[in-house]
Amino acid sequence: MELATWIGQLQTRLNRRSNMLYRLPVIGGLFLLSVFLAVRVSRKRLPLDDLVRDPLVLMIPALAGVMLLLFRPQLGLLALIAGSLVVPFKIGTGTGTSINSAVLLVGVLSGLWLFRMIAHDRQITIVRSRPILPVIVLVISAFVSFAIGQLPWSFFAQQASIPAQLGGLGMYLFSALAFLLAANTIQEMKWLQRMCWLFMAIGAVYLLFQYIPPLRNIEVVQDAVTRGSMFWIWLAALPLSQAIYNDDLDIRWRLALVGLTAAAFGITLGRSLGWTSGWLPAAAAVMVIVVAGRTRLSLWLTLLMIPVVIFLGLEKINSLIFVGDNEYSLITRVEAWRIVLEIVKDNWVFGLGPSNYYWYTSLYPILGYFVNFNSHNNYIDLIAQTGVVGLLAFLWFAFEIGRLTWNLLDRVPQGFMRAYMIGALGGLAGMLVAGMFGDWVIPFVYNVGYEGFRASVLGWIFLGSVVALEQIVLRENPAPSSTQVVDAQMEGDYGDAGTAVPAGAEDGAS
Repeated sequence: MELATWIGQLQTRLNRRSNMLYRLPVIGGLFLLSVFLAVRVSRKRLPLDDLVRDPLVLMIPALAGVMLLLFRPQLGLLALIAGSLVVPFKIGTGTGTSINSAVLLVGVLSGLWLFRMIAHDRQITIVRSRPILPVIVLVISAFVSFAIGQLPWSFFAQQASIPAQLGGLGMYLFSALAFLLAANTIQEMKWLQRMCWLFMAIGAVYLLFQYIPPLRNIEVVQDAVTRGSMFWIWLAALPLSQAIYNDDLDIRWRLALVGLTAAAFGITLGRSLGWTSGWLPAAAAVMVIVVAGRTRLSLWLTLLMIPVVIFLGLEKINSLIFVGDNEYSLITRVEAWRIVLEIVKDNWVFGLGPSNYYWYTSLYPILGYFVNFNSHNNYIDLIAQTGVVGLLAFLWFAFEIGRLTWNLLDRVPQGFMRAYMIGALGGLAGMLVAGMFGDWVIPFVYNVGYEGFRASVLGWIFLGSVVALEQIVLRENPAPSSTQVVDAQMEGDYGDAGTAVPAGAEDGAS
């Protein structure tokens, strides 16, 4: 008993001091760095401009930010959204690919999340939700495909370089980490609200500048983001769902959000009708949002959409998608899909490994030309890189996150939360459509690339937030356990005095 008591007291002390186990190294590191920099500056007497660019000087705000994120990890998601959209920061890798702010922040936030679990919680835990497992299976399949990709699948063409293969693997890993970060970090609805309003505010400023010619060339949002389908999908889905279904908003704000969605379509349709990835996935998101609301308003909006489609005419819609440059693009893409599927037939289970198939395409003529090309299709890319296993894992994930979002519609309260769920359902639909037009969901190294991750990360964050909202709902309104159900049933079988009433006794008494 004495040993057990001593162990219990020790555990209590460790729990009380667990915060200091990871606070002290950060505080101590900042102190030592400050002393070192003071000595360095006093000896070299660096000019102010050189001092600002000095890497060691930049480490002070970096470490201060790390310490802040350890205590407020939710701020990291705000920084991730803002950094992905706005910050042009890049780190060269010696190859054609640079590590941008989105990739860097996902890596840093994931490292801090792991460190916090080990140092503070003393265990690695991930929230329990049905979409989590398929995401993990997708990442595992990518690692298995990477290992298999080291085998020479063709003696007539070279494989992708190891950095390119690691880069392709990283796209799967970083996408999954962004999803898991949002799912595990958001524990209060206010943080999701701040994320959404921050994203919409940045998008609104960008659109405002686009409609004012003198300001059009100011790069409010990084060009790689605005060239990504994910940016336009969520810039249409989130404002519209809040405008239609969030009754807590003032009518003026709701009209402003409708205007924000309309302005986004004005840019994508005005930029080029041929850029189908810009407006068509966003239009699919809008259609799902309108229908999924299951309210009288959504019914009327659905009915209003029918004459609009008739007015435009199916022929006109068809011309926007399949005529002119789009028609040539469709022909070449279908041929590319056929060739890529022909290439991958040697290992259709796990694919050829990340990035590898690009170097095999030159062995097959596409419309008479022997060139390297990519599929411009996320689903074909999944088969080519990770095989049928990877494709099925992704489709499994899409099904689970879609089912979870749909089921939560009847459990979440009215207002922001329900409007967000409907917007997420539309965003998911838009993402699945966008995957047919390019590698917008999981970027391919030799096409959209790591710069495209600035936009694709948005979808993974906002879908991960659905899992976070599920956890909030379960905490606030937990489902009744089997014991509670049995107790409730037993209470119905007992009289007011707490004594059992034999079956048929009431009939006999009457």
